[in-house]
Amino acid sequence: MDVKIAAQETDKLIDSTNLPLSNAEYGKDHLHEMVNKITCGEISGEQAHRWLGYLQGAVVIGGSATLEQIKLINYGS
Repeated sequence: MDVKIAAQETDKLIDSTNLPLSNAEYGKDHLHEMVNKITCGEISGEQAHRWLGYLQGAVVIGGSATLEQIKLINYGS
């Protein structure tokens, strides 16, 4: 799995969640910022994978994807 590509694909789902726009821990603005840090390489390796898991968990909780859809983002069909 390419964590940067998975983060970019996850980013496309953030705005359609029912999460608040602004929240220091799980707001859409914060999640987009996390994606940006992964895709630009500021966060990498195992930490990037942990962050991606957090992002994808928020997207699932926010109602924009199922776990099956997240698996497809991470590993393809």
